[in-house]
Amino acid sequence: LGTHTLEIAGSGTGSSRPFNLGTSAFDPGTGTILYTVTAATHIQSTTYHHLSFAPASGAPTYTLGTATSQNVYVNGNFLVGDGANAITVQGATYDPHLEFKGDVTLNANSTWTRADAVVAYYFNKTSGTQTYTDNNSTKQVFGDCNVIGTSNTLLLGSSAAFLNFEINNGTTMNMNGSNTLTTYGAGSFAFQNNGTFVPSTGTMAYAGTAAANIWPTTYYNLSLIPVSGSPTYTFGDATSQTITVSNILTVGNGTNAVTANANTYDPVLDVNGNVTVAASGTFVASNSAAFTIAGNFANSGTFTHSSGTVTFDDVSKTSAITGTTTFHNLTSTTANKALRFGANTTFTVANTLTLTGTAGNLITLDRSGGTGSDRFTLSISTPGQTVTYVSVTNSNVSGNDLTANPNTNGGNNDDGESSPHWILSAGITVSGTIYSDEG
Repeated sequence: LGTHTLEIAGSGTGSSRPFNLGTSAFDPGTGTILYTVTAATHIQSTTYHHLSFAPASGAPTYTLGTATSQNVYVNGNFLVGDGANAITVQGATYDPHLEFKGDVTLNANSTWTRADAVVAYYFNKTSGTQTYTDNNSTKQVFGDCNVIGTSNTLLLGSSAAFLNFEINNGTTMNMNGSNTLTTYGAGSFAFQNNGTFVPSTGTMAYAGTAAANIWPTTYYNLSLIPVSGSPTYTFGDATSQTITVSNILTVGNGTNAVTANANTYDPVLDVNGNVTVAASGTFVASNSAAFTIAGNFANSGTFTHSSGTVTFDDVSKTSAITGTTTFHNLTSTTANKALRFGANTTFTVANTLTLTGTAGNLITLDRSGGTGSDRFTLSISTPGQTVTYVSVTNSNVSGNDLTANPNTNGGNNDDGESSPHWILSAGITVSGTIYSDEG
């Protein structure tokens, strides 16, 4: 074919397909095979350089392959649709294996029907960068995809959806900005990173309807939002792992039930932004591993503490803690940290409340929302507890008395009311000599 473009305008299926190599050899050169067919057509299984599907009119279906156990290789770029005329690419009839070495683009008004069987689609540029772009408003589920090759980098040119997605050793997948990668797979295959994952400012969304494992890596945003069913997504797939979320962890979409379970493999879970548990979500915390939150914790669903510890850190962020929640151990030892609890809401600490600021850098407790005399309530299950170097404003205590020493009383607290309540002692400041024995 050399550098030429061969346009195929005729239609046909099976042995009547318009591009039929039979037993002949085909040298694609660096040229382009362009299908402009307007009716149903079978696509020859072979190796192409550039391959473009751009029907001139109508809404045809192009079926990949003509029989099972076939391969379609594209050494250059693969283009589906011209953005105007509708097209369906059918990969489920014969389930061919697909391999791409260049850019892949699904334009608007294109429908992609992935293989029914778990047939791998490979992004396999030998070295360099290739881009996957889906310009449809509803992202097409492209299939069971793997980034392979030597020093290959796959960039997302848009948000994208896959059945399963694996980054192989020696390769890179870059979210390339605020794109969302949605995976619909199950088990530990939904997303696997054995190479390099660059989260950029994007969102990894697990949306499958069956149980899946959350791969231990660093995400920017991580959303656990099944499209239906009530699956359990388990953090990690082995012990001694770490999952980091640089921005927002979301559990549930408010409609479909989901359980996010950190109590099977007990990974360290470090969220450097906010945690949101939606009305449809259940978060089961680890009973032993560290769970740190830098930003807000918003609970509209179910939080199961599993007798574990939640720690709020990062002095640069104010943490708004909202939604009725029972913690087992609740901890902040970050000097000058600001904690804001939802007004007119009760937060229960079933075991130990640890709040430890420093002199001149108090941990500040106040309400989030509310006006006037509105307060938040800390329900303390274990008696005899003391928090140190805190500033308290707009707060009640229930269950058992809670002592703050030393502290700053910001007002509208229940320290002057009946027990259980805050015991707000200013502590003792000594200037000079408290004792002298001169003889």
